[in-house]
Amino acid sequence: MKANRLFSIFLAALFMLVALPALTTDVFAQKTTKAKTVGKKIAVPKTWDYIYDQKKGYGFYVPAGTTMESETAKGVDVIVMTTPAPTKIDIFVLVYKDKTLTKEDLLDDAVAFLEALGQEVTPGALRAESEDYAVADATTVHPELGKGKLRILVGTDITDNYIMIIGSTVKNFDANEETINTIWGSFEMWSGGASGKN
Repeated sequence: MKANRLFSIFLAALFMLVALPALTTDVFAQKTTKAKTVGKKIAVPKTWDYIYDQKKGYGFYVPAGTTMESETAKGVDVIVMTTPAPTKIDIFVLVYKDKTLTKEDLLDDAVAFLEALGQEVTPGALRAESEDYAVADATTVHPELGKGKLRILVGTDITDNYIMIIGSTVKNFDANEETINTIWGSFEMWSGGASGKN
């Protein structure tokens, strides 16, 4: 069963390898000369959009102007987002069904997804936010993009599982940590999660 799950995650990541060059072109096209130099704290955006999937029963907020692409591969819904300048934060959301999975399994799947994208990942320990949610930080090294920093949210519902990966370069992550915390902190499962309380 785990092999099938990892194969599905790999296929979703393979989709990302094909889709990311096009997404990157779109993102670069939106850059302006007014982008602020990263190094200090960047203010939390004032305007936010609610992203949701009524059928899968979840939603979360992202800064207005965030670009988004989505695809489903082998039962795994993959959403790729990039927030606008000056924040420029990358967000991945993976959603799939398997009621047997633990939060630790989901963290393993997040790492496998990132590794399939060519990143070397060093995850930290999960911190329980509630019965159904946990968060872990991770560092990454990409052969072309260099060092990065991530915050990974995992959530277990009755049958659905949710992974949100939010990251950037180390410097940009630190400058936008308040915005990053606002994004993952807004994630909600409408059913109340596996426990029915969250």
